Amino acid sequence: MRVLKKVSEIIADGGVLIIKGPNLGSFDRVWHGNKWYGFSDKSHLYYFTPNTYQMILKRAGFSIQKIVFQYWDPVTHLMEIKLGDGIRADHPSETIDKFIKSKKYSSFISKGIKRVLHITTRLLKLKGRDLTIYAKKKVDL
Repeated sequence: MRVLKKVSEIIADGGVLIIKGPNLGSFDRVWHGNKWYGFSDKSHLYYFTPNTYQMILKRAGFSIQKIVFQYWDPVTHLMEIKLGDGIRADHPSETIDKFIKSKKYSSFISKGIKRVLHITTRLLKLKGRDLTIYAKKKVDL
């Protein structure tokens, strides 16, 4: 709260704060349990769910404009297990994006199956490890 209140003092009225962080409420955290990658990152003092992120931001004088989730991708997760190449489903999205664009990924599974799993993942709302929050500083009247 101290840091967010300091940011609120510095940022202009109506300014936007963008926060990217781990999602304690993610499917990925449930899947990996105590072995979730977010827990191994010692730079985090606290872990938040989308609700707790919203609560502290509102307390600090921000209104949530948008929350963007990175969705859990079961195809990528299975590929990582199958290939055993050290890339895990709870690695940063840049690593997974790079892997998805590689020939290994596209040659392993057909586009039709990828599409069905992608749609299923979205419908089930299996939210991934990270989220990005856009919050606007409330204007003092």
